[in-house]
Amino acid sequence: MLQKRKTFTKIKVNVDYNRILRLVLDGRLGHDSVIIGSCDNPPWDELKTKGFNTSKLESSEYKEKEVDANIVAHIAEILYTERRPGTIILLAGDGDYQPIL
Repeated sequence: MLQKRKTFTKIKVNVDYNRILRLVLDGRLGHDSVIIGSCDNPPWDELKTKGFNTSKLESSEYKEKEVDANIVAHIAEILYTERRPGTIILLAGDGDYQPIL
């Protein structure tokens, strides 16, 4: 009996981060645009030159939880230090952030 192999194709996707930012801001003024991650996909240096505050965590066994914790800590710091933080917009691929929201 032959088993079918599952194959995955990596697709390169070009993301226009500035366009996403304009879309979610919807005319509002943005104060601190932050990108936090653990993968090599975003062009980290290019994003810094475009004004994004970036934080790339080194790969580890628990890297996704480290990313989650870093994002939650950043949001908590904003809520604690800013007198009027206004609106915080979070784009994420899962619901791990519901407790802080």
